[in-house]
Amino acid sequence: MENPKSTAQIAGHPIHPMLVTIPIACFVGALLTDLAYWRTAEMMWANFSAWLLTVGVIVGILAAIAGFIDFLWGRYAIRRCIGAGLVRPPAQELRSVPEAVAVDVVEASLDH
Repeated sequence: MENPKSTAQIAGHPIHPMLVTIPIACFVGALLTDLAYWRTAEMMWANFSAWLLTVGVIVGILAAIAGFIDFLWGRYAIRRCIGAGLVRPPAQELRSVPEAVAVDVVEASLDH
């Protein structure tokens, strides 16, 4: 079974995994600069923290949008709809709802 392909891509590279790392780094950096401000009381560290938090939130929103696009319009979105009974499955996709849910859970765990 192949891994699902990302639907939000730039030049064949998925956007969501690229963007997710930036907010993580910004929030860790903001924690470190807050600790530096707490120890030194230099305003420079507070400014760094504000900028890191701003960038982290903006890029986090963009990453969430890309992840939401992948979730809704990804290759396996149809299987989720079939499992929920929202779409009539093609003949080769007929299976029980518990099996469909179990397969989706395993596929989601393999993606990370």
